[in-house]
Amino acid sequence: MRYSNPLDLHPVALHFPLVRFVIPHFGAGLLREALMLADLCPNVFFDTSSSNRWMIYEGVDLASVFRRSIDVLGITRLLFGSDSSFFPRGWHPSILDQQSKALYELGLDAQQASQILCTNLEQFHEPRLRHLSQLAHVRQSLCPEVARVILSSDVRNILTQILVSGEALYCNADWLK
Repeated sequence: MRYSNPLDLHPVALHFPLVRFVIPHFGAGLLREALMLADLCPNVFFDTSSSNRWMIYEGVDLASVFRRSIDVLGITRLLFGSDSSFFPRGWHPSILDQQSKALYELGLDAQQASQILCTNLEQFHEPRLRHLSQLAHVRQSLCPEVARVILSSDVRNILTQILVSGEALYCNADWLK
């Protein structure tokens, strides 16, 4: 826990406003600090993954964590996280069920819930995916497996596939814009 305080990112997030930072697990027990950081830095996003077991130490439930996060960050900076390592072995459907229930309890409509559970993550990665697809024709001769995945039109497939390659993908700052 020594290096996990989200407030430690404050000078970095301010200095690099085009870089998007994701605080995992709603700050994992440091929700107050994560909310303070997100309030000061519009380039900070929250990942909702985890069993969120840290909530027992804070005396809050998942719906109130979502409410506080939405109040500070808005809906667009919350990214669904499943807390799964990879599909299908690591999939935890109970995480999706719990988060969907919490969003329902808050009275979010289907479009708002879908934005948190899906659309935000697609939009978060879209600039990088666009840049990678532009690089695909150059990379194809060096790394055809990665190029095949990059050229896929299904963003969800790209986000859920694990790329196994010894070839590094080098990107310039254009994908941050």
